[in-house]
Amino acid sequence: MITPEQLSTEISTDPAGLGYAAFVSASNWGKIAEILTTPSLSYTKTIAKVPIASVLIWAASGPLDELYVGVSNTNPQIRSICRACIAIFSSPSTQYLDLGDTRLTTMLGNLVAAGVLTSADQTTCLALTQISPASRAEVIGGDGTTVDYFAVKLAVTGT
Repeated sequence: MITPEQLSTEISTDPAGLGYAAFVSASNWGKIAEILTTPSLSYTKTIAKVPIASVLIWAASGPLDELYVGVSNTNPQIRSICRACIAIFSSPSTQYLDLGDTRLTTMLGNLVAAGVLTSADQTTCLALTQISPASRAEVIGGDGTTVDYFAVKLAVTGT
């Protein structure tokens, strides 16, 4: 969600150089809304819930084998994390992995600290939360954010 203040700042400063000024002068709020909501490969958006298929593709590139080795780790917490990961990957009911959940990212960091996964594994996994194309509105307000004529008019004119 974009607040009117955020939208006003976006339009007045035009940090991405999208040319809002000409449309503000013409009071063309609809065109500004269109520019803000059109997806572009130039932008990425952050999603928290990553489809399990994407996570499985990542895991199949090597981390899954490392997790099976990690089940034998001397640290019981690390063993439990490895078992939990394998169970998630094995469950037919798992649809998404919520990488926005700090508990999961902490567990991932613990696996790196224990030497089960590499920092490159962690970076690649967390990069799954960045997807493209995205709209400028999604870059500002998050996945699924849209703006319309009325939101733009309110942000620019205050009415």
